[in-house]
Amino acid sequence: MRKNLNKIGTALMLLLAFGCKQEMFIDDLGSFDPNSNLPLYEVQLSRPGNEDGEVYLDISTGAVYNYADAVEQPEKIDIIMQWSATTSSNIVAPWDIEHLEEWERGARINEEWFVKNETRFIRLKSATAGHELYDGIKSKEDIQPAYETLKTLVENQSNYDPEVDGEGTAISDLAVGDIVGVRTAKNVYALAKVQDLSTGNTGNLRISFKIDNSKEAKVDPLPASERREHFDFTTDELSVLGGANLFDLAIGTQHTVTEGYYSQHLTDAAFYLDGNGVTVSSMSRPLPLLGEDVLEVESDWEQRNETQFIRVKASAEATSLFNRSYTNSLIREAFAKGEAIVGAYEDYDPQTYGPALSVSGLEPGDVVLYHVVSRNVYGVILITDVGADYVDGRVRAAAYGKTDPPAPILKEFTSEGSTSGAAYVDFKNQVVYKTEAEGKEHCADIDIVAVRGSSSYQNFYPLDNASALGAWSGAWRDRVATWPVRNASDIYSLGSASGAWELYHNLSEDETMWDVFQTATSGVSSTQRLYPIQPKEVIFIHSKDRNLLIAVKALKTSTDAVGVYRYKVIEL
Repeated sequence: MRKNLNKIGTALMLLLAFGCKQEMFIDDLGSFDPNSNLPLYEVQLSRPGNEDGEVYLDISTGAVYNYADAVEQPEKIDIIMQWSATTSSNIVAPWDIEHLEEWERGARINEEWFVKNETRFIRLKSATAGHELYDGIKSKEDIQPAYETLKTLVENQSNYDPEVDGEGTAISDLAVGDIVGVRTAKNVYALAKVQDLSTGNTGNLRISFKIDNSKEAKVDPLPASERREHFDFTTDELSVLGGANLFDLAIGTQHTVTEGYYSQHLTDAAFYLDGNGVTVSSMSRPLPLLGEDVLEVESDWEQRNETQFIRVKASAEATSLFNRSYTNSLIREAFAKGEAIVGAYEDYDPQTYGPALSVSGLEPGDVVLYHVVSRNVYGVILITDVGADYVDGRVRAAAYGKTDPPAPILKEFTSEGSTSGAAYVDFKNQVVYKTEAEGKEHCADIDIVAVRGSSSYQNFYPLDNASALGAWSGAWRDRVATWPVRNASDIYSLGSASGAWELYHNLSEDETMWDVFQTATSGVSSTQRLYPIQPKEVIFIHSKDRNLLIAVKALKTSTDAVGVYRYKVIEL
């Protein structure tokens, strides 16, 4: 009896709320049977052009949400109301990405909602047959047959157009008296009557529903494992690889080539412009020498991630592929779909379309699919704009459960001052000690000390050079003289000419490095103290007591307060 009393109470509240304003609605309540199992309610969807507009409907419960609430629980939303100057009042399913894209907020839904319920609509414009069908529904059991009857009535009209009246995922140009059949992804059926509407961004749509939720299937919230990453990007200076054109394709962080060195294990791709047009390339593939900094990637990087790419040419098929890749599973599936699409191209070439370590000739509307093999990350990129020296795009990435490689130990060190900031360098073990106490403890492993003088600026010398130590401090010299091991090294400078810089970057850390050293230093005298070290100076160090050969390049030196160096090392 409690259920019946609740139904009577609901009907009375609706009657009191709307009085005699809408005769049709009074007729609906007049036929209300308190002993029926039929859910009957009316909702008002309002202010479709406002951020706080209540236009998102859960048809099962009649709950209406604004955007802030709906985006947190999209699995509940079956119907979205939109307004347009050309199509007036519209109802759209969250699944209908193409229709939603016509509105700014609809585009946000496409990008931000991870669950998109597919609701189907069939509409009979205001007609006696439709009203009689609606009024004749007395129980839940009447709803589904009424839906099928409505569908037949609509499809048998002489002017029937499925694009206008369905069955489809959107209905436009709604008018008072229209009867709309609704079938949701939750297996809920309903017949609805448009009771009233006012157009415009501040307008509203008042609509009554009779529903059958007897076989309702729950739509669960999207689990964390299916929530994608998404980001937009822009690049510039593609022709010289000078901008922030290196990417972490899991979360969208961008780097210049120089910055990428410090995040190389998380850097997956580079965009650049060469004779093949705009190209996106794996870091594991040799990059064209578009700028001097590119030498660093080939020479200095310890970790170069492998990424495979597929380019789907701009088309409705490409756009749909991007739009429909909105969960992690769908993004991963898109890679295989893209491979099938490009494999059917008449002009198919793996270097242009992939799967390959790079794809080129990117144009607006193209969709690039990727798989970062080194990290198990998949993604889809929609190329939104291409210019003379830039490319822009939108990315959706399936990064959940990614396996990032460990950060490599960088072969780089700094010296930051006089004796208190000296760097005691162990090249073999790739360790730099920054205190005298640490240097003494590990003195058997120290090849050189790097230190800055007030007038001599950046210096290198071995710890067995007592006179060099004494130039800074007699006390420092005397303390180091007591260390049990002070390794001897010979230092050779090749200067900072372009030939030396190129020689360093072409060095391999194998036996060939000794051959290059002997040739390059022929006629060059060794020194026990090298100063002032210049920017881009290339230096060989023969650590004689430890049987090592080290090549060093200076990045920041001279008058800089901090000297920055990178190196390569082999055991002899």
